[in-house]
Amino acid sequence: MLSWTVLWIGGCADGDVREDEPVPESEPSGRSEIVILAPADSVSTPAGASDANDANDASDASDASDTGDASPVFFDPDGEFTVQVGVFQDAKRADQKVGELKDAGYPAYSLQSDAGVRVRIGYFANRADADRFGRIFAKDRGVEYWIDQRADE
Repeated sequence: MLSWTVLWIGGCADGDVREDEPVPESEPSGRSEIVILAPADSVSTPAGASDANDANDASDASDASDTGDASPVFFDPDGEFTVQVGVFQDAKRADQKVGELKDAGYPAYSLQSDAGVRVRIGYFANRADADRFGRIFAKDRGVEYWIDQRADE
């Protein structure tokens, strides 16, 4: 498993704030950029990675072969797609996972369903961005993912 280093997400934190730099024209307003620097030298297995998986609602994370692309992935608050990273029967565990993801800078949220409490990250403007983020996230965290449309929530 690779571990990726994230330079900044959205508005940045601490001394990495880049407010003086103009926003590129290719970056629509309201979107947050994740800049992936490079794979970290150490290999890590996240604690509890296996308890957030749902075999029925997951894509094959082994298809993460093109995660070496260092171009940014954008979260879009008005996007049509979301990436599901886990389903929990226990709402407290789902809330805990959402909190951990938010603390890490991801726009995570939960959604109640018949299958349990779904933990999701997003939104993304198109399926390709959602899939690319899902593959990178899955490879880094050792989890499986599922892409869904916002309209299906």
